[in-house]
Amino acid sequence: MGLISNRGKSGAPASAAPVVNTPERLLQRGHGTEKHLIAKEAHDKAQLKTFERWWNSELPDGSSLGDGGLAKAVSSGVPGILLLEQLTGTPFKSYNATPGDNRIKIIENQSIFLQRVRELGIQLTNISVEDLADGKQTLILGLTWKLIAHFSEGMLTDAGGADLQAWLRGNLHKYSPQVSVTSWSESLNDGMALCALLHSYDPHAIPNFSELTPDNAQANLDLAFTVAKDKYGCPRLLDAADLIEGTGDDDEKVDVRSLQTYVLKLRQALRRHAEKSLEEAAAKLEALEAEGAALVAWAEEAGSRLAAASSECTASRANASTPEERRKAMESADALHEALSSSFQKVEKAGKAAGKASLLEGVEQLRYVFSDEAKRFDHGMPLSVGGSLQAAPAEERLRGLTAKVDAAWTSLEQVEVSYEAALLSILTYKHTDLMLAAAETEAGALSTWASAQAAALKSACIDDVATVSSCVASSEALAAFASAVAAHGERTAALDAQLTTVATRRADEGREPAPTPWREELSVAWGAMLENAAAARRSVGAASKYQIAQAKLLAERWAEMEAPLAACLPADAELVGPPPPEGQACAIM
Repeated sequence: MGLISNRGKSGAPASAAPVVNTPERLLQRGHGTEKHLIAKEAHDKAQLKTFERWWNSELPDGSSLGDGGLAKAVSSGVPGILLLEQLTGTPFKSYNATPGDNRIKIIENQSIFLQRVRELGIQLTNISVEDLADGKQTLILGLTWKLIAHFSEGMLTDAGGADLQAWLRGNLHKYSPQVSVTSWSESLNDGMALCALLHSYDPHAIPNFSELTPDNAQANLDLAFTVAKDKYGCPRLLDAADLIEGTGDDDEKVDVRSLQTYVLKLRQALRRHAEKSLEEAAAKLEALEAEGAALVAWAEEAGSRLAAASSECTASRANASTPEERRKAMESADALHEALSSSFQKVEKAGKAAGKASLLEGVEQLRYVFSDEAKRFDHGMPLSVGGSLQAAPAEERLRGLTAKVDAAWTSLEQVEVSYEAALLSILTYKHTDLMLAAAETEAGALSTWASAQAAALKSACIDDVATVSSCVASSEALAAFASAVAAHGERTAALDAQLTTVATRRADEGREPAPTPWREELSVAWGAMLENAAAARRSVGAASKYQIAQAKLLAERWAEMEAPLAACLPADAELVGPPPPEGQACAIM
């Protein structure tokens, strides 16, 4: 340990005087070179920082070493007692909680502390209560390492940490050869192994792992330390510089114990995170099972309610023998169908459907937590999770939950379909009335169109002596009518067929024929349209004949006048004609 006490394990005086292993003495005894001693001093400094952080992370909430450092804080004996209480879960019966500078109380605390340490089976060599009370740093560092190794859950049983390293390799084998762990002094220095470990535990923890490169050690280590602390509660016992400065050929540059302490702490943090996740999942599973049971109970109650209503509707229709009874049964079914649609399907069932979707989403999330994929990470220790997870395998309970909910929901929807079919079988009159209303709307549209066509065709009627332009306009109006009347005629025929169907259905329903005054209105409008169309065709024909006769007469008159007119005109005059049909004089250009 570097400093040999004058007291043995029992506290009795040793036979020899105390010997201090100073750097000069170590050199004389061949314990390395000056470079080796400088490296050891750096190790001790790094180890002190790491071990101080380890103590602070293990001490109960509200307790810490303070600003005086590890040796000074531990010298009172109180931090050691609190540490063992926290690590073992067993409180001390009595000790001096505030010894102050009282040497007797401090020695008493250290005696209580060391006695418990030895009771735990931790072998101590050449360390006494006085050494701890005097705050001898080298011995306290050695004691701290003994405590870390003892509470490592078997990972640091040998000096080289082979078991802990094997655990690392076991979780990183799928990242080989990009990441491999062969030694404590070099394999973790670029941060790739730590990032891979976190990625192996949860790929979402380091989502950009594929983009990481070994030559960016600072960023890799900062990322790993930050994720480990923020996401999994692992204290930052190391700084990136502690590892980066350790790269190279000299293995002594990296303090292996500090690095092993951090990896061990990370392993424990991941285990606690897994246990917490499973505990939360167990509580969520119980909550989902309660939600599922409530949903199943509602579905069964609603199904019974709809089934009873369906039976009542069927009996009501069967017992309705007169038109009045059938009418009342139809009115009742209409109200029930409206309630089924607006109240049950759109409100009550819709709300339960949203709850069902949320429940199934929660089930899928838990399936991942309990899946083999989530168990791919080897914590190297059993997860202590009690409660409901011990009653039955979680996966089996999830399957049972979804099966019960799906079965109850399917049964409800089958009853719902049957009930709605029973209502609709009674509501035939409603369909009939909808057909009649649609026919009335169609008849109104056809009447409006026929009336507009009749007015347009009336305007197309012209006098026998109409002009050519009037004949052309009327002809175009007739052509437009001819192209549209066929399609509207098909609509009128379809309307007649629909009215025939309505009349048949009303007779089957025991109702009187429906009055259809709008049908007569359509007939009148349609007749007026056809009459005006015929009149327009006749007037255009007559006007066309008149125009033909006029053109022939004008041609004859021109033939008679052309020679005399040419003789009386100047030589350079141009005769343009014949004169227009209205009898206007010809123009001399």
